[in-house]
Amino acid sequence: MFQHLTQCRVLGSLSYSWRRRESLLITKRGRQMGILVENVSKNFGAFRALDHVNLEIKSGSLVALLGPSGSGKSTLLRVMGGLEVPDTGTVWLGGKDATYQPVQERNMGFVFQNYALFPHMPLYQNVDFGIKIYEEMHGISDPEQRWKRAYSLLRLIEMEHLSDRYPGQISGGQKQRVALARALAVEPRVLLLDEPFGALDPNIRKDLRGWLRTLHEKVPVTTVFVTHDQQEAMEVANEIVIFNEGRIEQVGTPKDVYDNPATPFVKQFIGSTNRVKQTPGSEIENIPDTFLRPHEVKVLGIEPPNQSGYQRSRITDICFGGSFIKMKCQILDTGHDIRIVVSRAKYRTLQAEQSKLEYLWIDTTQEKSVERIYSI
Repeated sequence: MFQHLTQCRVLGSLSYSWRRRESLLITKRGRQMGILVENVSKNFGAFRALDHVNLEIKSGSLVALLGPSGSGKSTLLRVMGGLEVPDTGTVWLGGKDATYQPVQERNMGFVFQNYALFPHMPLYQNVDFGIKIYEEMHGISDPEQRWKRAYSLLRLIEMEHLSDRYPGQISGGQKQRVALARALAVEPRVLLLDEPFGALDPNIRKDLRGWLRTLHEKVPVTTVFVTHDQQEAMEVANEIVIFNEGRIEQVGTPKDVYDNPATPFVKQFIGSTNRVKQTPGSEIENIPDTFLRPHEVKVLGIEPPNQSGYQRSRITDICFGGSFIKMKCQILDTGHDIRIVVSRAKYRTLQAEQSKLEYLWIDTTQEKSVERIYSI
């Protein structure tokens, strides 16, 4: 069991006092709002999309909902935004019960994977459309200020020089920036992003990750985004919520969930992992299966070590990864396969010791056992 499980912020099903809910009220600037989800479940026919989910999202935070397809992350986002109504449970926005509050009254901005820009409008009009909605909602009309705000948002996303272009004349990454600017135009207290970079190629996605973090620093509105990409969640979010089969496995910072996974699912889902099964009939047969990441395997070299605890393994595959080398090995005593990552310098040292690199002595004592525990 990982002791850091207690550090997770997943909430229990016990009800919270009104004082607790008041702590999630919006800030004085009115640009942020906390979200509290209590015991929320949602079914689609016989399929349970959310199973008694409890979660707190703090005001002004940047949170990733991460998990495989069908794990419930997008459903929870839609429940937060009012696009779906939960079968059971309560959604609190800014300390107020918003479970059945209409979407248009929640003051949230939405960005989806398909951009949803108007192809017949230039970019500044696409952004202005969001501001017009905001004015209609508040019963005001100020065309001059509206245009100024539209251009200020285009400057914010560093695209004011393209304001007269149409969506068909810009790249996918630029379209998604405009979609974000339009969502911010209504001055939302919460920004909800559902796979915002999912339709983009890898290089553009990588650029937009850093850009989104920078944008959040400039406009620190509470932001929740859905992704199935572990690397994306690790690079962008301040906090990650990991979903599996409609339930929350763990909540924590990127460092927390990587270094201190609470369950076997988290250990295997976040980053590459070796799962070492114990050998039947051995002295440790009853010990739970152990896990270690490729970089946690200590590589001694090709010569037998003087101390015990090392295992001889046969190299079955070598893959060059630029600044590092990936190796797949088979532990001779157990027959288990294990993946190892070493630096280029370490690999050159091993090559110098043996002209044809075939065998290694390794140490797997860094292994950790993980028991299956749900944190809600």
